[in-house]
Amino acid sequence: MCPKPLLLPQVAPGFCFANAYAAGLTDWDMASMYGKLCIFAFAAWGGKEGGVISGLAICGVVMATTSAASGLMFDFKTGWITLSSARSMFVSQTIGSLLGCFIAPLTFYLFYTAFPVGQEHSEYPAPYATIYRGMAILGTQGFGALPSHCLELFGGCFAMSFLVALLKDVLPARAAKYLPIPTAAGLTFYLGPSYAVMMCTGAAVKWVWERRAPEDADTFLVPAAAGLIIGDGLWSVPSAVLAMAKVRPPVCMSFLSAKAAAAAGAAAAAASAAVVAPAGAG
Repeated sequence: MCPKPLLLPQVAPGFCFANAYAAGLTDWDMASMYGKLCIFAFAAWGGKEGGVISGLAICGVVMATTSAASGLMFDFKTGWITLSSARSMFVSQTIGSLLGCFIAPLTFYLFYTAFPVGQEHSEYPAPYATIYRGMAILGTQGFGALPSHCLELFGGCFAMSFLVALLKDVLPARAAKYLPIPTAAGLTFYLGPSYAVMMCTGAAVKWVWERRAPEDADTFLVPAAAGLIIGDGLWSVPSAVLAMAKVRPPVCMSFLSAKAAAAAGAAAAAASAAVVAPAGAG
């Protein structure tokens, strides 16, 4: 009997606790990250004989459990803000999870039998299924399939985060407050530069506002942040319309190496000269 499924009761609770803790700090559900980690780990363990199936199966279980844990944390935070009963929130989450055990498989079976799910050019192509299957196939090839120095970077970042977390518990409070929280700091690496820039800008505005006008900041900081988040989400609609109309933005920001940036600058200058020359000739 394959021992991999027997590890699920030991693996899933640890990931659930970590994801719930991270959700409480950052308001972000990182269930997909834990699922991808399990794909690579268990697919590499299983190898080419059953590694793809075991990796995808364990990924699905871990993502479902960790997502439920972060959802419960979100419910607790919302209940605390709205002065709701924590016991009621927990009971409601439990009832919803039990109902989902029956509703989710039936819904999947309905779609799977009624529509060509997963087929290219169909109504439900399931693109993420192809992506995760590719991850599992890559995982069966072992650590050698990873990019160069990937394991070194992983081990170094893990050791550094563990050391910083240990120092925050050991050092006095006046010194520990200057150390970053590893979970919150690592989230920016996971989300990418666009979210990292927004988070850094928001933290800087919050820091200045709290020192210039602490009373106003305590009252208006959260509504202002919520308005900015909603505005960014609403902008996706006109952005999609402009993209369909093939309207090019006047400003573009990217992160390139010095050589690539020089080549891009030369190409942009040549394109600008080609546009300006006919206008000047006329």
